[in-house]
Amino acid sequence: MNAQLAPVGNRVLFENDSIRVWLVDVAAGGELALHLHENPYLLVNLTDGRLEVHNANGEPVERALSGETVEWHGAGELHSFTNIGAHRYKNILVEVLGGAGS
Repeated sequence: MNAQLAPVGNRVLFENDSIRVWLVDVAAGGELALHLHENPYLLVNLTDGRLEVHNANGEPVERALSGETVEWHGAGELHSFTNIGAHRYKNILVEVLGGAGS
């Protein structure tokens, strides 16, 4: 990982040879700094959220997320986000290691 980039989550909850599971927990008004998703990943939204996502060139895109939903994302995403909602946003991010499942 590039030393200038943040990790993809707040902390690793579990890891083996196949997957790495992160907790993402961002308070209202908080930010997850610029990070690169080197692996494809499954995102399990635990709470509703309103995020302003900034891609590599900084263009903001607002996203409204619903709790108890699941999303699939391919590898290679470079972005940061700010929680612009009124409440804490949480998800579980499951990285598929070794690029399997792209």
